[in-house]
Amino acid sequence: MKTDAVRVTHPDGRDYRLLFADLTTATLHHRDVYAYDAIILALGFTNGETIEFAQDDPDWEQLVHALDRSGRIGEPSNIWQL
Repeated sequence: MKTDAVRVTHPDGRDYRLLFADLTTATLHHRDVYAYDAIILALGFTNGETIEFAQDDPDWEQLVHALDRSGRIGEPSNIWQL
């Protein structure tokens, strides 16, 4: 089954339906947060909005699996996840 979108709830309470056809960038980086590093996935969309998700967010697994299935990212998540 082809996946064209995923619905996620951001920690700030906003719900998003992320359409992969509108995805323009997916950038992964480490962010130093006090005593630990956070792994952040920033998704950019055609409307100019960028949404960031951290690896410890509740919907992280569903998001990266949906990205893998979408074929819209350059490398499968099992390569870049810790």
